[in-house]
Amino acid sequence: FQLTGLGLYDSSGQTSVAIMNGVGTCGDASSYAALWTASATVPVGPVDGALFAGVGVVDFGLPTAGDVGSPYSLCWRHGPSAYLYEYRTTIDPDLELHGPVLAMAATCTLGRRCQLQLDGLGLAATNAIALVPNGSACGETGTELAAAFIGSNPASPAPFDASHRLYVLGNETSAEPGVYRMCWAHNPVGSDSMQFRVPLGWLTLVGPSKGDYTCYLGASCVLALTGHGLSADNRLALVTDTTCGASNPTFVSFSGLPTTNPMTSAAGLEYDMGRVVSGGPQLVRLCWSSQPLSSEGHAAFRVEVGSLFMKGPFQGTTQECQICLACKLIVSGLGLEPGDGIVVIKPSGACGDPVQMEDLQFFASPAGIQNPPNVSSLQGSNLVYDVGTITVGIPGSYKICWGHSPHALGDYALAVGVFNLVPSESPPYAGTSSAGCAVLLPGQGYRTDDNLDFRKSALGTEYEATLAIDNDNNSGWLSGNSSCTLLAGEPCVAGACGETDASACPAAQCGEQPWLVLDLLAVRLFC
Repeated sequence: FQLTGLGLYDSSGQTSVAIMNGVGTCGDASSYAALWTASATVPVGPVDGALFAGVGVVDFGLPTAGDVGSPYSLCWRHGPSAYLYEYRTTIDPDLELHGPVLAMAATCTLGRRCQLQLDGLGLAATNAIALVPNGSACGETGTELAAAFIGSNPASPAPFDASHRLYVLGNETSAEPGVYRMCWAHNPVGSDSMQFRVPLGWLTLVGPSKGDYTCYLGASCVLALTGHGLSADNRLALVTDTTCGASNPTFVSFSGLPTTNPMTSAAGLEYDMGRVVSGGPQLVRLCWSSQPLSSEGHAAFRVEVGSLFMKGPFQGTTQECQICLACKLIVSGLGLEPGDGIVVIKPSGACGDPVQMEDLQFFASPAGIQNPPNVSSLQGSNLVYDVGTITVGIPGSYKICWGHSPHALGDYALAVGVFNLVPSESPPYAGTSSAGCAVLLPGQGYRTDDNLDFRKSALGTEYEATLAIDNDNNSGWLSGNSSCTLLAGEPCVAGACGETDASACPAAQCGEQPWLVLDLLAVRLFC
């Protein structure tokens, strides 16, 4: 304040001015001083030396507190005093403090337009506000601007608002949610945060914190978000787009999820995706919206939370092992880990349902077969499982079930493909005497119902042939066209067995007992 007058100074060259709360309160014993700074202890300002005769300057410092718009009284005393009631001379009975109303509390939401409406007196177009991290002090050395509303921090009043009360910060989508301190300045130059010394209040930014999440195919998946002010009105979308906020995004669809996409949450914190029972591994983007409106469409999901890496194996694989040979199963995927496991079950079972799952029993001599098998190596995106050498088994097609860090049969919940167990190859001498087969001499001259001679050897390398004596003398021939009984030393003739058709009987006389030619398919179930 600049004062003019006569005899402003006492004999010691001092004079003093005080600011009191209220109108016309100078000299009032019940009056109290206005505190315009947070650290003010003496509410009086001594007058500096005369600038020229009869003129002095009173410096109260920079007001950073006080009630804007409330009346104050400017009081004078010839010489300073610790007793405020001694300031009886009224210089201005209705002094006004200009600026914004302090202790302002505002809330904005990520992904939504943020604008602030200030209350105050004497606000001007030169004013500005700045956001600094919560816990930082306004105007102090070392205080930096918050990493929020980049391009609008500091912010000036909206040019279309004649009252200079409206500040449009814009649409923030990536800042960390939480509480920020708002600092005000009357006429700052540039964006130096030290110029913003007035603590205006606090801005709460609602939304989720950024984070990347991992789930596994076949396992329960719950996305536990953190943030500030999350609620049941929030929605979370899973998309494959490169950014969030597209008007026509590509939504991810995982089979087995009980929820829709976008997903809901009871409190905006945990999004339960259930257990994904089919679908390939992939990396998807998580996009958030506070309370999307139907008029906004999918573009409301502007806030990128992070990514979801759905780890697991590719499905549709076909693996094959042969009895008597070393067996290794290879599973390919994304994010596979040595603790992941597979189990081979019978085709009638359902992966993940321990009641219906019956694991395939492999046998070996010596022991060493494992089902579930252990991981022998991790080669890039492939897990190699060592089953061992199967020496006994039942050929056929079976199911391969996969699980992340499984502990029980029900943890193998993802069906990844088919396992075919094939028989051992027949030796090249199958069907010969060296393989234990008798020479088929008794079959010479025998013929089948199509009048072809009976074979003297096996049908092929996959068969083994042998001769068997029909000890009960009642069995029919393999042709099945006759139940002729051959008696020792007698030829088979029509009617000899009560039949009129003798085409299935041998043309020559039988031996002591009839011989049957048996062709055995060499499906080798053991080594």
